[in-house]
Amino acid sequence: MHHLNLVLVAAALGSTPLYAQNHTAPKPPATRSNPPKLPIPSRSTPLADRERAVQLLNRFTFGPRPGDVEHVLAQTPEKWFEQQLNPASINDDALNRRLADYPTPRPWSCSPTAA
Repeated sequence: MHHLNLVLVAAALGSTPLYAQNHTAPKPPATRSNPPKLPIPSRSTPLADRERAVQLLNRFTFGPRPGDVEHVLAQTPEKWFEQQLNPASINDDALNRRLADYPTPRPWSCSPTAA
């Protein structure tokens, strides 16, 4: 019985962490008194027109495709952005010509009175 008690005490001491046996908490890692300073980008320098066009296309589309940057630059980034906010102003004639080849009913050509 005495042997069993020694085994249980040894198992209990062996399963406790070392810092709990010493009664001292682990020390936190040392920190620097002066952390390195990251460079802050200057906001006083405006973007060039090409950079603005790329930024617009990255933020408001799935990124620029070949020719998109030149298209935005041709009509200025401001006009391109206004056009995106007003999709009715976009000329769809080329799309309408291609869709004319497919004989499907168009929502604008069907009326509830025509039967």
